[in-house]
Amino acid sequence: MSSRSGQPDLRIALLGNPNCGKTTVFNALTGMRQKVGNYPGVTVDRRVGRRTLATGQELQFVDLPGTYSLWHRSPDERVAVDYLVGRIKGEAAPELILNVCDASCLGRNLYLTTQLLELGRPVVVALNMMDLAQAGGCVPDAERLSEHLGVPVVPLWGHDRQQMDALCEGLVRASQGAGAKPRVAMVPPVEAALARLTTRPELAGSTHSERLAGLFDEDDGAMTSTLVQERTTLESTLPNAWKSEAPQRYAAIDAWLQDVLPPADAACRQLVKKSFTQSLDGVLLHRFLGPLIFVAVMGLVFQGIFTWATFPSDLMEAGFGLMTARVSGLLGPGMFRDLVVDGILAGVLNVLVFLPQIVVLFLAIGLLEDFGYLSRAAFLVDRLMRKLGLHGKAFVPMMSSFACAIPGVMSARTIENPGARLVTILVAPLMSCSARLPVYTLVIGAFFGGQVWGGMSAAGLILLSLYLLGIVAAAAMAWLLRRTLLKGQSPALVMELPPYRMPRLGAVVRQVGAQALLFLRKVWTVILALTVILWFLQSFPRNAATQAEDQTRREEWQQLIEASPNDASRSPLEAELADFERQSRARRLEQSFAGRIGRGFEPLIQPLGFDWRIGIGLLASFAAREVLVSTMAQVFAVEDSEDAVTDLETRLREAQDPATGKRLYRPLVGLSLAVFFVLACQCMSTVAVVRRETASWRWPLFMVAYMTVLAWCASFVTYQVGSWMGF
Repeated sequence: MSSRSGQPDLRIALLGNPNCGKTTVFNALTGMRQKVGNYPGVTVDRRVGRRTLATGQELQFVDLPGTYSLWHRSPDERVAVDYLVGRIKGEAAPELILNVCDASCLGRNLYLTTQLLELGRPVVVALNMMDLAQAGGCVPDAERLSEHLGVPVVPLWGHDRQQMDALCEGLVRASQGAGAKPRVAMVPPVEAALARLTTRPELAGSTHSERLAGLFDEDDGAMTSTLVQERTTLESTLPNAWKSEAPQRYAAIDAWLQDVLPPADAACRQLVKKSFTQSLDGVLLHRFLGPLIFVAVMGLVFQGIFTWATFPSDLMEAGFGLMTARVSGLLGPGMFRDLVVDGILAGVLNVLVFLPQIVVLFLAIGLLEDFGYLSRAAFLVDRLMRKLGLHGKAFVPMMSSFACAIPGVMSARTIENPGARLVTILVAPLMSCSARLPVYTLVIGAFFGGQVWGGMSAAGLILLSLYLLGIVAAAAMAWLLRRTLLKGQSPALVMELPPYRMPRLGAVVRQVGAQALLFLRKVWTVILALTVILWFLQSFPRNAATQAEDQTRREEWQQLIEASPNDASRSPLEAELADFERQSRARRLEQSFAGRIGRGFEPLIQPLGFDWRIGIGLLASFAAREVLVSTMAQVFAVEDSEDAVTDLETRLREAQDPATGKRLYRPLVGLSLAVFFVLACQCMSTVAVVRRETASWRWPLFMVAYMTVLAWCASFVTYQVGSWMGF
């Protein structure tokens, strides 16, 4: 039974190669919904979940980052090793290891298994993806494999409750037995060195795996001073002794597989034949067709963001409009009503209506990822990324940053090379994250909505161009950084391409739901707080005399309208009153704290085509990009109504300078604004994560500085060149 202190009865670590289905098994065991991906780096830190058995026992499962070996070369692999040997402060080492293996490619997976057996802890091997092995005609014999490994081996033919209950029963039984023992003998000089180390009293608490790592890995910090002499002796007897490890392990694995796998009959020979995956890869990974198909797929996704999300956005807009009207009627005139309706609701709800576009983006990416296509995209761009000085694994952080730069920056831990890892962290925020999408949608809808270019929606083409601009900027900055501040070359990407499969709709929907909840949480925390602050800055100070004068004129207009005998005479008066209200709001805004701040900021952004009104939005958006939408809604006094977003787009498109009567914003201004948002670092959460990942303020401050300068220069070129060309 679990103790009252909340401690589990059994701590179990899940470990396996990337793409072996480890996180899927973890989800099935615990009910937790972690992200399941088809490339290394999805699980960056360990994830913890629990399962209570029918006996009342409570098992704690820790999902560790996928790794091919215990010889860690990247920070995420170090997390796994440190936890297994109990090096993490405040964390007890696991009492049992659940090693998840892909049964359809067992030979490669067993390399890690042989290393885990040398840790001296109980181990259970779960053969996952047995259905794929069966489809290939090579189903491993679990009982025979168990005899060779000396530990329990459990085949998994699915992830239903019955399968997981049987697995848990096996885990409990294994935990009551002795620890695993090494099953692979090294070459004689290495075995002799290990035997001598076993007798050293200062190494009495070390495991076989740690002693072996100390002999082979000069970069291993554990027990280095103790092992220097033995390592030197071994090198004099057997130069490059570390090279003998892999051949010895694979020789043992090959011998086991001869007994564990069926003979190479007709069924097994099917594996050699050209499969569906290989046939499709011949097209999708083609040197010329592959990149074209990738651009076409992404173009379809961005077209869909505007097409498929329109109907739900319109429904949400109508619903929010009715809600705002009801709230406004209940509260009545007054400052509190202004705060709630003009501040909170106008700000927050005008951002919420962009949720469908974000859901469509995540849904498309999730389906492509689960199908197996995004791994192919990494393969396609690897050669280019190496030329730029980026590691091939940088594709994962870059792709993750399209959702949010925070997980993108964190997943850079999978990159072994420190310089390449730092470059990836510094350029990942240039990918257009979901927070930029509401801004893009607003600007494109205001200035380019409804236009058709070459038979295609201009909105989709411009959106695709903005995303491509971020990619090109990231590539250029990576190339520059690797040749200046962070010189160095990066090795090629070595990764496994999983087979194509039908997307698991349930898993994709859960992933989309999790991202949508993150967006909603941000709306109701950061954006809500900033909206209230902006309402205050735009509403104060208030001039009592001016307010009284405006109210008097407003009442006079109302009396004239009420006295009008018919609609023909009433309509011009109502139009004049509406014009007076707009001028009054513009005057109050210009005299407010926000207006004064915007005026002070205006000289810096005038060369970009922006005025002080946009300046207010830019300053607010440096905390969170989406705030620009709510800020502009407040600046242009757009109340949340059934057509609030359309109204805001119209206000931006038709806004006039009160002094000159000229149009404030041309389409070129909108394009300049979109370019600025592509390149600027406007997310304090990302800055905080970069500070944590680099353990210094130097690099996050450098990132903010270079991205801001880059955004200003690109926006300047866009506006000035466009103006020179007559746009």
